[in-house]
Formats: sequence, structure tokens, C-alpha cells
Amino acid sequence: MSEVTRRDAMKLAVAAGATGLAALATPSPAVAEGFLNGTFFVYCKKCKQIDKVENQTRNHTCENDKCKNKTVDGGTAYVVCPKGHWKDNKVQAVTNGHQCQKPLAGGGICGMECKGNFPKPTPEA
Repeated sequence: MSEVTRRDAMKLAVAAGATGLAALATPSPAVAEGFLNGTFFVYCKKCKQIDKVENQTRNHTCENDKCKNKTVDGGTAYVVCPKGHWKDNKVQAVTNGHQCQKPLAGGGICGMECKGNFPKPTPEA
């Protein structure tokens, strides 16, 4: 029968602690890939359709039966503001909200919140 020394017990405790810390430091797949958190309208660059996504959306396929393009891919998407701006609104990682970044002719940006349960916008040309 083998005997466990105090030194062996300390080595095991340190190894177990290091393993636990490594598990805490590694992000979950959802955070590593990203997602849209909440209600957003997303733009499909292929068929120019706007789809509504809700809750936590990591991946979304265009709802147009003829298209089926991936409009949300690992949390990366073009979100649409209530005014239909999308070209300047590419988001990545975890997105809890987004202010529209469309530059205005007089300076500044649109600034409208892209997250929300507003009526489906018409996309800008």
C-alpha cells in the first residue's frame, strides 16, 4: 500500500487549484463567439431583406426562402436602426445595444438606438 506524504498532498492541491482557475479564466463559447442580446433587426446583404431577431442570437439564417444567407454569424451582423440605416452598423462580439453610426450631412451621427421592438424599418438604399 502506498503512502501519501504531505508534500504529495500539497502538489495535488496546487494542481487542482490551477485547473479550477483555468476553467474560470476560459470564456464560455457564447462569449467567445458573441451574440446579439435582445431585439434587433438585422440586414441581409445578399437579398436586402431585414429580419427580426430576439433574445440571445448567435447565428441567424435569412428568412427569405430563396436566399438563406447567414445574417448573424457568431454575433457579427449588420443591425438596422429605426430609420433604416445599416451600412455603418456592423456589430461583433456581445452586443447589448448599439447607437447608429450613420454619418449625417451636417456632421455627427444618427445616434438612434438599434436595439428595440420598433416597427420594421425600410432599409436605406
